[in-house]
Amino acid sequence: SSKGTLIGSIVFELHNALLSSVFNYYDALAARGNIEENDYVRSIEYLEYQNSLNASKLVRKGVEQSIFPSDAHLPIYASFEEYYYFQQLGGHSARIAENYRQLAPAPQ
Repeated sequence: SSKGTLIGSIVFELHNALLSSVFNYYDALAARGNIEENDYVRSIEYLEYQNSLNASKLVRKGVEQSIFPSDAHLPIYASFEEYYYFQQLGGHSARIAENYRQLAPAPQ
């Protein structure tokens, strides 16, 4: 990974950290059995999609002002549905689903 790629990743993860209380909210719903697995996965992915848009906007400003290297740019998807498709394809959604299964109460 290049310095720019690392910067982009850090900016994205800091955006995720800003929403830790929202991620915790969804984890609590899962732990209480108050959300279905598919809804949990989609909700977490949507939060991360929004964070990717916000992080990308911030990184773009940093690149334009020569604060960040040009390779710090983050990819932008045309829609949430496109983003979600690629997260499913790449296995990211499966890891979120596994997190759900670890949190959710055992089926009766």
